[in-house]
Amino acid sequence: MKHLMLVKAFVGLILSLPMSGCLYLAVERDGEFSPSTRDIWNARQKYWLPPTAGGWVCCFGAVTPYVGPVIFYPPGFALHLVEGCVIAPAYDIVCMPYDLCRRPTYLAECRRREEACQAEKFVRKNLDAALDDGRYLSPSNTVYHKALSEMLSKSEHDALTTGQVSRIVAAIRSDESLLLDMRGVSGQAMMKDDDREWFIQKAIELRQSGRGEDGYAVAAAVCQSRNLSDAQYDELVGAGFSAGMVASSKRVRESYNKRLAEEAAKEAVRRKAEEERQARIRALREAAQRQEAERRRREETKKKFELMRQRHIDSITDVPDSFKASLANYDDEVVRKGWIGIVKHRPLRPIPAENLMVLLRKAETSTNFWSSTLRHAILERPEIPVPVLEQEYEWMAEGRKTTVSHVLKNPNCPASLLEKAYSDPRILGYRMQVAINPAFPWERKGDRDEFMRRAQKLIGDKCNGIMTEGELDDALLRLLDDMQPSKMPAQWRDVL
Repeated sequence: MKHLMLVKAFVGLILSLPMSGCLYLAVERDGEFSPSTRDIWNARQKYWLPPTAGGWVCCFGAVTPYVGPVIFYPPGFALHLVEGCVIAPAYDIVCMPYDLCRRPTYLAECRRREEACQAEKFVRKNLDAALDDGRYLSPSNTVYHKALSEMLSKSEHDALTTGQVSRIVAAIRSDESLLLDMRGVSGQAMMKDDDREWFIQKAIELRQSGRGEDGYAVAAAVCQSRNLSDAQYDELVGAGFSAGMVASSKRVRESYNKRLAEEAAKEAVRRKAEEERQARIRALREAAQRQEAERRRREETKKKFELMRQRHIDSITDVPDSFKASLANYDDEVVRKGWIGIVKHRPLRPIPAENLMVLLRKAETSTNFWSSTLRHAILERPEIPVPVLEQEYEWMAEGRKTTVSHVLKNPNCPASLLEKAYSDPRILGYRMQVAINPAFPWERKGDRDEFMRRAQKLIGDKCNGIMTEGELDDALLRLLDDMQPSKMPAQWRDVL
């Protein structure tokens, strides 16, 4: 079976070789050197089928199963190389006299093609400069004239500007021999209505004069425009031009106008959205600017207010008249705390005694929590005179206050007042706190523990209902008088 298949493939190869021929030997010889050799090595760009017998041998090897590549590829490649490197070059050498005879025509054609290529590139890249060059609008200059005509026939309907269209139309009107070649300009959107009507009339005249094909070509170019009116369409149909062409142009125009309307609507929506976005941005920017201005205003107001507050706070060390004016801001917590800070935490900063007395009287009449703190701080100031201390002590003692310590801690507190307070029954609570303080100087080591034990027993009896509140106070007072040192210790007022 395999032998039969090989025989069939070989017979098919022998029969097909004469049919295929050596295509490279039949190449057109137009004056170009070595065309046959060039065709062999550029076969993919020119031929659908292998141009050499070696190529066909390789093709049969590719379609022959199993052993085809092994049998046909080596001789096919070898034959192809022989044809490309020996036969074709030899044939080109033999035909060289004929090529030399055609050489001038070939070179002239090459120059013409090169000139046409350069003209087409120039007119595509710089149409205004090409229109300034008289060769492009000259009927006698075929290369440049055709380059412009080709560009106009392939341009989009809105590719040319109004000035460019006007210049080309003016050249056509001045020399109507350009009409057929330059008719592509009639489809441009920038053409004036009068010029478009002129092209329609010329198409009708050509048809009526017996040049129907030329008239149809001009009318077809005009129908490329999207700006034709229904009256102009009717005019073309009435002149005998194809109704199908006119209907097709109408559909294109309607589609174009619809697309323009949709794009205009989208652009309007986009513009409106952009305006709204810009408005929002402006609103946000203005709001941010207002907030920033308000923040700065508040900061400036706060700074001014803080400066004013600080002046009121510092006025405590000024003359009494200035401080009395600032005393109206007593209810301002910041100002009041500022005065407390100066009075309590700045003992070395001198304060006029009159200012302290005015502030003390103001604090005594206020129910604010910090007023008591301010009073206590004032009573410890060394500027407070002794009569005021004695008076304050009597007022606190009568009210059975434990805060008499602030009067007793004042550096100006006289020794007589300290001796009085050491045994004063009116300040029993203060004396009890001092006695149970671990820093109290008891005479014997165990006295404090004994005192606390006995005091706790008395308090327990009161809690159990054995004695009343008054009886408890009398018992604690007797306990203090019995157990505390008879003579006041030197550091007694410093214990609390």
